[in-house]
Amino acid sequence: MSDEAIEQLVALSERGVTQQEIPALALALADALACSSSAVNRGLAARDLSTLEDLTVAHSILDLDDIDWLTVQHPGSVVIPATLTTAHEVGCDGSQLATALSAGYRISLGAAAMLAPDMRSRWHVTAVCGAFGAGAASALLRGSDRETLTRTLALIASSVGGLAAAPRARNGAAVFTRVAAASLGLVAARCAERRLPFAPGIVSGPGGLAQVLAHAPARSISDVRGVGSVSLRLFPVTGFAHAAVWTAGTAPEVEGEIKKLQVSVSEATALVDGNEPWWNVGLAVGRSFVARDPFACDRESGLPPSVFVQGSKLPLDRATLTVHMMNGSRLELSGEAPGRMDEASTGGLFDRKAHDVLAVSGPQARSNAASLMRGGVAAGDDVLGWLPSPVVR
Repeated sequence: MSDEAIEQLVALSERGVTQQEIPALALALADALACSSSAVNRGLAARDLSTLEDLTVAHSILDLDDIDWLTVQHPGSVVIPATLTTAHEVGCDGSQLATALSAGYRISLGAAAMLAPDMRSRWHVTAVCGAFGAGAASALLRGSDRETLTRTLALIASSVGGLAAAPRARNGAAVFTRVAAASLGLVAARCAERRLPFAPGIVSGPGGLAQVLAHAPARSISDVRGVGSVSLRLFPVTGFAHAAVWTAGTAPEVEGEIKKLQVSVSEATALVDGNEPWWNVGLAVGRSFVARDPFACDRESGLPPSVFVQGSKLPLDRATLTVHMMNGSRLELSGEAPGRMDEASTGGLFDRKAHDVLAVSGPQARSNAASLMRGGVAAGDDVLGWLPSPVVR
């Protein structure tokens, strides 16, 4: 017997893929291929991507994999490598690939919705929740029935983990917890086929996952949307800064001399502000503001004004910017991080990310992803054939 929490996750996999989801899934896949290609081209990932570990590292090593701002996890970085690895092993058609990806995203987000939000202060939510998504995607591609999918998720619950110290280290340590989560998902799917036993109440029961990780009962899932609510990370700076960088980069031109920029971000974002360019929110905002281009936040394009960053009661994907003029006037702006998978404007932003940040062809990445979504994957397909080509900038 399973428990109610796992039954709710299984039910998420049975909703089916809507036509509105297909473009979002294709864009998520294109982004994964583009990130992986860029990592390979830079020598940061294995050149053949022949294993799950290689694929997961390639997708996430640049710290530009997708993000769900509500639960603060990166579902694609675990779900997509597990899905592609399984597809490479067993083969699938386009419909099966879409179903697996859709369920993987939905179950990752559903697992996060079940656990109390303060869980992320102790545990790496991408590793914990991504493992459930990876296992579900792999199990579905392997043709598992409902009982085997249930068993897969229960086996994952018995061993899932990943300490929050990994992402807080800000040195790439969280890449390994992604690899471990994707690996656990695949192993659980394979072991479920062999009907390995699992503990009843492994999520909701005494000593179960919810009690251990969240210090609270598993919550009822409501309104879990899946890939459409996930966003791309577009700009060459920590994702915590994306809302502020976008607001500064799209600010209107102002006349007169600027005294300073005052940036209000979430309290968590204010805490990550640091000296290294990738983590320096103020520096990225200043560069973006001078260039009026958020994609230029990693390079000098003129002398930026003084930037003061302060924490406030804002969500991670929101920011406000106040431009203080020497004459005493002020311009106040607010914005949120762009890049939602289900927004029409995101395709064009992805093409810019691919070209300007990743140095690969965005249109080719999208074309390759669309082809996989239509035609599926033949067992043993060459993974490198899916990657977009580098571009000359």
